[in-house]
Amino acid sequence: MDKLAGTMDLNTRPPWSNKALGRLGAALREGSTPPTSCPDYNDVMLWNVELAAHVQQQIERTSWSIETPPLVTSRAKTIDTLVQKLHRQPTLQLDRVQDLAVSVSTPTCC
Repeated sequence: MDKLAGTMDLNTRPPWSNKALGRLGAALREGSTPPTSCPDYNDVMLWNVELAAHVQQQIERTSWSIETPPLVTSRAKTIDTLVQKLHRQPTLQLDRVQDLAVSVSTPTCC
């Protein structure tokens, strides 16, 4: 993920609008083919994975005042769990889903 994280610019928005992302989310929820006016699912996930990897790198580079720094990992939500979430929350728009890809910090000591 280091290679991906190196390309992320936190000051640049993704190349699609929230409305276009909403159309993709609606198609995923309905199980239909996304319209051509919305971004490709794989591009959306790649952008979010790159963002999570960038955050992971920033956390890993932090100087910690504890003996053993936390373990940091990144992971992406699978399409199945995303669709399940959209079904559970019918009014949720895809641009409001905050955990498409996340960085997780876990303490390494007790």
